[in-house]
Formats: sequence, C-alpha cells, structure tokens
Amino acid sequence: MLGLGLVNVSNGIGKAVFRDLVWIGDKNYPSINSDDAWAAIALKGKDANDIGSFAISNFDFQNLFMKSGSYYQNVDGISTEAGYSGTISNGRVLNASDACLDIKGKVRVDNVYLAGCRQGIKAWTDQSHGLVELGTNRFVGIIGKGTKTKTRTITIDVLIASGDPSVPLFRAEDGVVNLRIGRLVSKTGQVLNSSSSYSGSTVTVGQRVYF
Repeated sequence: MLGLGLVNVSNGIGKAVFRDLVWIGDKNYPSINSDDAWAAIALKGKDANDIGSFAISNFDFQNLFMKSGSYYQNVDGISTEAGYSGTISNGRVLNASDACLDIKGKVRVDNVYLAGCRQGIKAWTDQSHGLVELGTNRFVGIIGKGTKTKTRTITIDVLIASGDPSVPLFRAEDGVVNLRIGRLVSKTGQVLNSSSSYSGSTVTVGQRVYF
C-alpha cells in the first residue's frame, strides 16, 4: 500500500525485495503534523500477522519531514517493526524529522550513509551491523533503546564517523545498552558516549583510526 512514503505496509509482507528506489522530498513542503508516523519504507504493525522477511538495497531517501505541532514529528527514512527481519544495504538516508533508520526485529545494516536526521539509527533490540557511515545528525549518531530487565548490545563491524565530532556517537535510553565497534574511523575528539546516556552503558572500540 502506498502512503506518504514509497511503501507503507501492515498485516505482513511474506518475502519482499525493495531495490533501486529514490525518494527526494521538498524541505519547503513538509507533511502535516499528525499522529500517523511514516517513512520512505515503513513496515508497520505489532499484531501476530505483522511478519515477513525483506531485503532493501540500492536506495537514496532524502528530505522526509513533518511540520512541527502538537504531535511528535515521527518521520523516518526506513522503519521496521519487530515482526520483520531482513537486510538494509547499499544506500543512504539524508534529512529526516526522526531517525534515518528506526529498527526493531532481526535486521542487519551494511554499507549505508546516514546524516541529517535526529539520530542516524534508533535500535530497539540487540543488533549486529556491518559498515555504517554517520555524517552529522542533529542529536546523536545512534540511540540504543534499553529495558530494565536485560542488557542489550549493538555491534557494528566498521563505523565511519565523518560528521561533527561534538555530536555523540551513542546514547542509551531506558536501560543499559552497550555499543561494540570493531573499527572506528573518526576525527580526533569524536565524542563516543553521550553524557546523558543511561547509567552503566558503554562504548568500546577494537581499533581506532583517525583522519
């Protein structure tokens, strides 16, 4: 079903492939402020039938905005609910009101560039990703959403931080979430963990390269 974005799906997808897609919005004409979240690709729903597997590749999504107002400006580049598993690869998201990628479920991200969003990735589960490049995002690079009952871990094989080094790479919320980076390529002075990150949450780096 087509919505405000390219794909707005609920009630499951079976097995789907989305590739070679471009969405470029106009910054001067954001969507109306409403309680209906949307994204360039939104895999929605929390019911038992909201399940499926997917592959998203070769994409360029830009300028996904909602007007300010009484509702939270909940517009992402790509959003996936917990019942959907798959891969997001070989693409970029530039400029969104909320997250470039809002990820629940078992999803692996590889070879993506994320910039100009409130946060590059909002991760709601334990996750493992390949190559991710973060330009400058407005709040933090990655938000890890935690829970009071367990510690969550986000692993990224290679993270390139090419944006403003004063913007923290990571912030944990609502519980302990640890970010593990195999290789970090960044500018000198890159802030790793937000000062407001949930207590006990850490960022560890295996190898660090400066440019």
